[in-house]
Amino acid sequence: MPKRASCGSSGYGPTVMIVTHQVPGFDLGFQQSGHARYLRGFVDHFAALGWTVVLVVMRPSVDFIVRRDDAFEAELIGPSFVRIGRRIAQRSAVGIVQTLAWAGYVRLPKTVQSAADALRLRLRTIRGSVHTLGQFPRAAEIAYVRRVVAERKPEVVLVDGIFNSCGPLACGQQWVITHEVKYQRAESFAKHGVSLAPASFSQDTERRLLEQAGNVIAIQWDDGAELKRLAPGARVVVVPVTTARPIDRREALAAPGRCLFVGSGSYHNYHGIRWFLDECWPAIRARVPFATLDVVGSVCFRLSGVPPGVTLRGVVADLDAVYATAAVTIVPLQIGSGLKVKLVEALSFRQAIVTTSVGAQGLAHFAPRPFVLADSAAAFAEETAALLSAPLAQRQLRIDAAHCARAFTPEAAFAEFDAAISGEFAVV
Repeated sequence: MPKRASCGSSGYGPTVMIVTHQVPGFDLGFQQSGHARYLRGFVDHFAALGWTVVLVVMRPSVDFIVRRDDAFEAELIGPSFVRIGRRIAQRSAVGIVQTLAWAGYVRLPKTVQSAADALRLRLRTIRGSVHTLGQFPRAAEIAYVRRVVAERKPEVVLVDGIFNSCGPLACGQQWVITHEVKYQRAESFAKHGVSLAPASFSQDTERRLLEQAGNVIAIQWDDGAELKRLAPGARVVVVPVTTARPIDRREALAAPGRCLFVGSGSYHNYHGIRWFLDECWPAIRARVPFATLDVVGSVCFRLSGVPPGVTLRGVVADLDAVYATAAVTIVPLQIGSGLKVKLVEALSFRQAIVTTSVGAQGLAHFAPRPFVLADSAAAFAEETAALLSAPLAQRQLRIDAAHCARAFTPEAAFAEFDAAISGEFAVV
């Protein structure tokens, strides 16, 4: 495999530019999400193949004010950044204030954090948008992207989501990474009474943007079929989220009765774990009194008043350790679309999983099914309690999870995409 291109390198191999609004690994606060994890897979894939990777970042929401440029896995440019020698710094006063505010927020007492988030949600409800579906770039941002693409002439441009679309660009190939079918996401949130910005998003809008891009990357197979139906004039390939090869785990480390939920502070995670705690957990504890639940990730900043047996672990440095001690991992999502990175991650850790149909979207074709499905609160509680009491069933699900996880190694995940661009560019 070719040598990884160094950060900020130029003239080494072909160039891929990724037009985005985040820096994977350095995204701020609640935005530490599966979205960023998925994008990181593209950065790693091209860098490992010897390409020069350039992140063109608009409206960044990042956890740093100044960083050395060798901290990043790609060259970082954007209208909100300035280079100072070997360092990258934010130049936006709004961005700097936002970064400092988050640094202060995470140091507040837990009760103050949850109260602040509750106020934030109320204010967003009053404004009419609890969840932001996306924000189209401003004219100045589009002009910046077109200028740097015309100057650098990259072989490939990846647009990170249709809301970052900047129209046709002067490059070899242009692709849009969809992350999900947006109109389906909008419908899912609206069904549960969650207000969105923009308030209306139609299939026609999505079709127009996809066909304008011409080349489309779907995150999972059901999405791929729907995007082909929605935009028959576009070329569609599937690149699922990438993860490590299935991790060998010692089952003896699993603590009897221990459940695990891992999630960012994105609204669909907060909504799902709150539903589980309110509607499912009491029934599970009644049947399995020794059951415990660890909640891990930035979703903990949004939670308060958790019931007995639940521990909010927050953001942890070692996910291996928390997965190693889990008997059952739950993915109790009620809203959302696309592919759930937390589910793929759990599969790679060979977890026994209980999830909903929403949590398992895009994975119905895998056989044997590597998780237990349950949609109602009563069914979810019943299946979780039963699995906690069935070590043999847990073991079989872990075997099935390891088999399924092979589809998400980088080699497998990028095979279709690499074949699509290999006619013009060397990818191996």
